[in-house]
Amino acid sequence: MPPAPEPIDPLARGQRKPADVARLQAVRGQVPLLIWLDEHRDLKILELRADSYAVGRGQSDVCLVWDKKVSRTHAMLERVGPGYWTIRDDELSKHGTEVAGVPVLTRARLRDEHRIRVGNTLLAFLEATPGNDLSATEDDERFPNVEKRDLPILLALCRERVLNAGAPVPNNTIAAELNIALSTVTAGIGRMLKLTGAANRHKLVDLAIRQPNGVGRHSY
Repeated sequence: MPPAPEPIDPLARGQRKPADVARLQAVRGQVPLLIWLDEHRDLKILELRADSYAVGRGQSDVCLVWDKKVSRTHAMLERVGPGYWTIRDDELSKHGTEVAGVPVLTRARLRDEHRIRVGNTLLAFLEATPGNDLSATEDDERFPNVEKRDLPILLALCRERVLNAGAPVPNNTIAAELNIALSTVTAGIGRMLKLTGAANRHKLVDLAIRQPNGVGRHSY
């Protein structure tokens, strides 16, 4: 059996139709984008305005890729901060996912013009122009000032999400790192949940790292 042809790069010169080039130029920089070429070499442009998208062949997937080597739900594209996107493939796919030629074992951060390979298809991620990201939500504009005593707790809570796109740091780990009582950490997070209206620790971290003045991102 002959080897499968190399996937077509949606950003390569000469691969896109003139009308598709014009469509891309009209929206590029305004919001983060995911682009790819379909089976007819028509350019598909997905404006990333929500917080997560499924990539695959399933009818429910937002990013539909007609490629036999792409699983029905192949991977998840997820926003974890302003201009900060990751792709996650926790063994969701049969044939795997690559970012910039590197296999994604669990999750990988995306940067401007990163190519994402799923099956025999290349997707390209395009960042929004800094300061011009129209995908920001109203929550991104309004993060209230936390009490000074709670700021170290918030920074510690957000660390793994900022550095590794991971889950919020557990309360007992924060207490050990800051050399304070576990009850102090619990009370501090409780105050911040009440102050921000966040439903849980995950929502608090999401809110903290999205807003523009960098709460939750300092010291990293």
